[in-house]
Amino acid sequence: MKIGYQGTIGSYTQRAAKQLAENVNIYSAEYVPLISSANVVKALLNGEIDYGVLAVYNSIGGKVQETEDALSDINYLKVTAIVMPIHQCIFKKNHSIKNENINKIYSHIQALRQTQLTVKKYFPYAKLKETEDTAIGAKRLAEGEYDNYSAVICSKEAGEFYKLALVYENIEDDDSNQTMFILIEKN
Repeated sequence: MKIGYQGTIGSYTQRAAKQLAENVNIYSAEYVPLISSANVVKALLNGEIDYGVLAVYNSIGGKVQETEDALSDINYLKVTAIVMPIHQCIFKKNHSIKNENINKIYSHIQALRQTQLTVKKYFPYAKLKETEDTAIGAKRLAEGEYDNYSAVICSKEAGEFYKLALVYENIEDDDSNQTMFILIEKN
C-alpha cells in the first residue's frame, strides 16, 4: 500500500497522511513525499500510489489553489477528511545568525498567508519568497541552497528534522489556524 502526499518529510501533510490512513484502518503503508498536489494526482492516475493526501482549505489562507487546480479535471473519490491545527514556526540556519540580519523568508504560499502579520512585525524588511512546500524550504536552508540571511516558515517537526535554529514558535496570525486534508483514491 502506497500513500502519496503533498509535501515532504516534516510537512503537515505527512502528518495528516498518517492520521487519515489510521482513520480508515490502514496501519501499514509506504508514505511517498510528492511535493505538489499536481504530482500527487499524476501519481494516483498513473497507478504509482493507491491513495493521495492533499491540503484543501485553511482557516486563514483560504482554499489551497494548487489542490483545486490539480483536482479540477480528474474523477476521484474522497475517502475521508480531517481538520488539523497548524502552528507555524520560523527557523534560521543556526543561532549565530542575528535575527535583524534575516532579509528573506521562504515558505509555501499558504504558510505565508497564515503568518503575514506576525512576520511583518518581526521582520518588516524581509522579502517573502514562495516555495512548493514548507518542509522543502527547511530542507533547502539546511542544505545551503538559501544564504545565511534567509529563514523559513515550517512546522516545528520539519525545522527540528533538518537541524535548524528555532527563532519563533506559533507565529500564525490566529491561534485557531486549521487546515483540512483529504485522502483520495482514483474513482
